Amino acid sequence: MKKFPASKAKISGPRGKAPQSISRGEGTTHRSDLYQSIAEVIRAARTNAYRAVNFTMVEAYWNVERMIVEDEQRGKERAKYGAALLRNLSVRLTQEFGKGFTETNLKYFRQFYLAFPAQSASGIGHTLCDQLTWSHYRLLMRVEKPSARAWYQREAIDQNWTVSALERQINSLYYERLLLSRDHAPVIEEMQAKTAALTPTPKDFIAASASVRWTKPVSHVRSAGTASRR
Repeated sequence: MKKFPASKAKISGPRGKAPQSISRGEGTTHRSDLYQSIAEVIRAARTNAYRAVNFTMVEAYWNVERMIVEDEQRGKERAKYGAALLRNLSVRLTQEFGKGFTETNLKYFRQFYLAFPAQSASGIGHTLCDQLTWSHYRLLMRVEKPSARAWYQREAIDQNWTVSALERQINSLYYERLLLSRDHAPVIEEMQAKTAALTPTPKDFIAASASVRWTKPVSHVRSAGTASRR
């Protein structure tokens, strides 16, 4: 039987053009870019979810103490009544919601409420910010001077400081050093250099849980004379 040579004709695409194909490298790049875009959406969603849950608890702690203070103000023997009230609330809240509602913690909720009072009839919305976590506010409560506390709060929001970054600035007397310095630039540059590595992560937006160990508030605001000697 006579054998016919194999056809060497190329299969062409529409209108005689060769069919296009995606190279392996291009396909890999495309899949990598798609993955990164999807991952970024998920990361952003998780961060927003952590922040939302955290701020919900921040508002709850503030409102818990608002209700306690308002109730105490109606008591005839306030000191005795207040102590009994906290003791009773602590027992019942712990039974239903678990750890985190000791008498000591309820007293710290009061400190939180008093440190960030409502600035208008609309209440808490003008006092607190959902960009800060409960751990941020725990640090801010340690700053006794209201003007310094308000400044650190604004800077933490504007500069997107993590809890670690905020703690560093408070401990280094950043606010006081700016007040004492005629040239703010070196102080700001030093702050930015020391906090550059402290970038936010989703963990920074997880609400402080019931297992938080409280410490007594201390003043981090020193006199101008003390700050100038450092």
